[in-house]
Amino acid sequence: MRYELTAAGGLVRRGELRVPPGTGPRHMVARGSRAYVVGELAATLIPVDLATGAVGEPVSTRPPGEAGECYPSAVVLDPQGRYCYVLNRGPNTIATFDITGKPRLVETTPSGGDYPWDAVISDGFLYVANQRSGTLASFSLDALTGMPDPVTTASIRYSICIAPGSVT
Repeated sequence: MRYELTAAGGLVRRGELRVPPGTGPRHMVARGSRAYVVGELAATLIPVDLATGAVGEPVSTRPPGEAGECYPSAVVLDPQGRYCYVLNRGPNTIATFDITGKPRLVETTPSGGDYPWDAVISDGFLYVANQRSGTLASFSLDALTGMPDPVTTASIRYSICIAPGSVT
């Protein structure tokens, strides 16, 4: 379903987005008129034009030929809107997509733990919560390629959700 928020805090239904059967839409991120939907069951990233409701061609979140279970969880966009990052549970990777045109899988990077569940980008770093290993991994993001580079990993009990903020 597509809804618009009103100034009074209400919701107005604006239509439906239809993704391929078996996709299992899990998470969506949007900026401007573009959105990206993660298909948990199909291990895909699907671009959506929010202005028209057009659903683009799904792109695998795994490299060609990679086998085994893969259940994408979260999707985040870099601040410049050039790259999109999808967490893959199973292979425990971060899939980096170039989204300057049609989404293109650039490469996958180890998530720094077991069962990556959530991610956030803050101040040029990508942070990944890995549920089963109870770790929070941080990655610097290469300004030219968008690729995450591991910085550190911390043990954090119940690492499921990340919310950026500051402590004063």
